[in-house]
Amino acid sequence: MKRIIKNPVMMYILGIITCTLTTVLASSLLASDITYKPKDPSWKVSNVSQALDELKTSVIKTRFCKLKSGNHLSIGSKYECNLGDDIKRDFYILSKDGKLIDMIMGSNLNVGVMDHSSAINFFSTGAGKNYINDWSNVLKIKLPTATQIANVVGITEILSKSANQVWCFENKANINVDPWCSDSEQLNQKYNWLKGYYWTDTVHNSGTAGWAVGEWPGLSGRPYSMGEKSSIRPVITVAEYNLYE
Repeated sequence: MKRIIKNPVMMYILGIITCTLTTVLASSLLASDITYKPKDPSWKVSNVSQALDELKTSVIKTRFCKLKSGNHLSIGSKYECNLGDDIKRDFYILSKDGKLIDMIMGSNLNVGVMDHSSAINFFSTGAGKNYINDWSNVLKIKLPTATQIANVVGITEILSKSANQVWCFENKANINVDPWCSDSEQLNQKYNWLKGYYWTDTVHNSGTAGWAVGEWPGLSGRPYSMGEKSSIRPVITVAEYNLYE
């Protein structure tokens, strides 16, 4: 039978111990830095210290994206993340859904270019499965959606337009002449974190093209009949708690 402590003095002491342990976990100290001589020599203090250190390390690992620029938890803010492979990479907040956050990497993966079908399947059946194993801290790895990109820029109406057109981010206009987006727009830094040649996971509603982001920067529907190829820019899903200032 378990022994229930009803003595108010003992309960008060236990409360102090609990608060002390919480403070230790939240501080920069390791449990091994704390010395304690138990009254009962049967206590194995080293094991307790080791357990607390492992717990603190586990807590720290759950917060793996540190703010580098922008406002904490705001769209477009830049974070430096260690996704589980001990390599630091830059990610930007792309969208939020409650306590879940989608973040897009600041550059394309070094995997070359591919057609849209291969890109859509990259993380499920392609070489991208390795990233799922290595980036063990994240909840999900995927491509961005055309809607996510369009929402950030404010050009959601283009998703119902015909394919093979370029919609520039800054002036939100349909430009169909080379070089499409003006030089002055290319110098604008507002959407630089999104630009680059990569596929979204979205098929154009005609079924004949895939939505992709260009270097201009802009969003365009690229016809499959033209043999278009582009690269991969991953989006990760993480918990809000994983991000810190």
